[in-house]
Amino acid sequence: MIGPTENYPDDSQGDAVNAAPGAENSSPQNSGDAHAETASDREARYRLIKNDKENSEAWMPATMNDEYIQGLISQFRRHLNDRGLSLAEAAKQIGHGYSQSVLSNWSNRKYRGNDREVSQHVDRWLKRESLVESGKRPKEYVETRIAAEERSVIKLAVKTGAILVITAPSGCGKTFVARMLCDEMNGVFVTANQTLTQKEFLKQILIALGRESERRMSSAAALRLVVEAMKESRRPLFIDEAHTLGKAINLVRTIYDASEIPVVLIGTASIASLIDDRGNGQGQFASRAMYYNALENARGMSTPDDGAKAAAQCLFSVDEVKAFFANRGIRADREALKLAVALANLPGFGSLRLIERAMQSAMELYPDSDAISYEQLVTTLRILHSSDFARMSRMVKERTEDAKATRVA
Repeated sequence: MIGPTENYPDDSQGDAVNAAPGAENSSPQNSGDAHAETASDREARYRLIKNDKENSEAWMPATMNDEYIQGLISQFRRHLNDRGLSLAEAAKQIGHGYSQSVLSNWSNRKYRGNDREVSQHVDRWLKRESLVESGKRPKEYVETRIAAEERSVIKLAVKTGAILVITAPSGCGKTFVARMLCDEMNGVFVTANQTLTQKEFLKQILIALGRESERRMSSAAALRLVVEAMKESRRPLFIDEAHTLGKAINLVRTIYDASEIPVVLIGTASIASLIDDRGNGQGQFASRAMYYNALENARGMSTPDDGAKAAAQCLFSVDEVKAFFANRGIRADREALKLAVALANLPGFGSLRLIERAMQSAMELYPDSDAISYEQLVTTLRILHSSDFARMSRMVKERTEDAKATRVA
């Protein structure tokens, strides 16, 4: 099984998460690395397959009937009046190519186009505005140290008009936080991938801006249109999976220079090699960029005074994982929680995404448990990650031993 976890700092924090009174806290069976599949493993796999459900989180718009649209129009007019916004300013913020006249006709119920589509975009805009004004966060949001630091550097970059590069291991929540702030700031969010040509990447930005492009438009014409639209909207540009941009990274610098809008690049640490042009003595891109690396920043916090805490905790603390589980209704006993913390702090295996999926699957497998135990979590991990299970076991054991050695020292 996955190695011992008893050497984690501040053992008193390992109480059951959302466990019912009287729930048992089972102790791990430290029997070394992964072993052959047992009958209970096969039974658990069968139950997992049997209970598997699609868990998509597709956005479900409200029923856009005439009564709802009329109420939305009243809310829209109140918002403009309370904030002193003109229809032209609202059109820029809503985006999607809507003009002042479109919103005027829509609000007077004279629009001849798809008024339900306009209503959906207005509805989303009003909800974003409400989120900004109330300061509320999505219920899934947990203020981890990484999330707080990411929010701070994004706000600083937007305020100063800089290019910001954010890198963190997969599953740390960097995209979730970036999307949340993009909504709050009415930014433009696009996701890059290595199959996109430079022209297709530019068209992705135009689509996010609600601007249409001609099918035969050249790359140069698309770039001019993007610069014009970004300069007019003054909206910050967020680019996820930016490490896949390749040569298109030069377009980002051009857009930034010409439109003078903040740009936030989110992805893996390999972004650094794309923007580091200091080797040729120029440094035109690197000199424009702020750089936040969650993993290196966490390591940099480790001092001799941190002791075992620094060795055992790199990305997420016990309290942060407990809050993460609590917000999602996940129940775990003390030993399972400590194992989850160890797994969340293994860069390259999915971090928070890994333990969320594993715990939710365990709850599907063991619906009668008041709180998921260490053994139940290990069984689930062996089913979900059979190819990586031995490696994860070894790394957890090594980190635990490092923590113990640091504590003794």
